[in-house]
Amino acid sequence: MSRHDKVGSTTLSPQSAALIVKAAVCRVGVDAAIVSGHSLRAGYVTTAAEAGLQPHQIQETTGHRSHEMLARYIRASGEAQDSEHYFGADGGASNYGITASQSVD
Repeated sequence: MSRHDKVGSTTLSPQSAALIVKAAVCRVGVDAAIVSGHSLRAGYVTTAAEAGLQPHQIQETTGHRSHEMLARYIRASGEAQDSEHYFGADGGASNYGITASQSVD
């Protein structure tokens, strides 16, 4: 999609995606400095895991190749910000049926 809202045949560059996200965030009155494409991805993974989606289902959307990397995207919510304290040493993977040795090809 171009800056003129035209759908193109090529994918967005990371910079273009970041600018689109930041512009949308500004339009709703949120400080764009606190939001990024990466934070949206982590938010999706966290929400999907909390909603009970299986790791392979989340990976189909995100493109993560291993459950270990997927588990790194699961964030603590609420007041518990220290992920090791909140989720345990495996980053919460075991809470969602993910083990570090699992991977999807």
